[in-house]
Amino acid sequence: MRLLYGGINHNIEWRSIFVLLREFHRKHYKPSNAKIWFYGDDDPNERLRILAVYLDLFKGDSAETLKVRYQKMFKTPKRITERYPVSKEGDFARKYMIYLSWLLSEEMLDVETDLKLRILNHLLLRTPASSLRKILLESGFGDDIIGNGIGNEFPQPIFSVGMNGLSKDDVRKVEELIVNTFKSLVEEGFALDAVEASMNTIEFSLREHNSGSFPRGLSLMLCSIVCGLFCSDFLKRKNKICSFTIHV
Repeated sequence: MRLLYGGINHNIEWRSIFVLLREFHRKHYKPSNAKIWFYGDDDPNERLRILAVYLDLFKGDSAETLKVRYQKMFKTPKRITERYPVSKEGDFARKYMIYLSWLLSEEMLDVETDLKLRILNHLLLRTPASSLRKILLESGFGDDIIGNGIGNEFPQPIFSVGMNGLSKDDVRKVEELIVNTFKSLVEEGFALDAVEASMNTIEFSLREHNSGSFPRGLSLMLCSIVCGLFCSDFLKRKNKICSFTIHV
């Protein structure tokens, strides 16, 4: 089994996982290596009192600093085929799926590039009329699209998309369809009104940040967590969003 933690790949056996993770937790899960988030207009002194109840338990705490290693881009594509469990019902001949992923950078992106990719992702997948989404759903292959496009849960951006409910023969066809769609979009581009619509949607979502029934403070934390963990200039990066929006 291959396990990724702390930016390091480890080939380990199942029985070693608990010991490995317990030791990692002992070394790194300490207040000196923590980020603590508060949201709201409550009394800062009360916040410190609440924290002290827990943090004072760690006297003389010093966590080992772990530098996360960035993934290097592959020089050639990697192909992995795996089995997965399925129910007894349904057509076994249409239980195949394909999932394509691209690493987009070997380091964290600047704010402008990150925002441009968010707009591009909206153009590709986020609406019924989005170019890649429409082509895949109208292709006659598979049951549904899997993958959300741009993944921003890691310091390095990735793009992932695929389909499930495929026959064995259709797996390679879907891969070719996705790649060829990208090639066509590079040559032909997007319609101007589609670009403007996506920009307006992204700008509105950033301004309003409507989290619905989801706790707003928690939503803001999750939106900021990658940069908060891996950026030394967190506040400067967030302030740049305003200037970039005006520039566009």
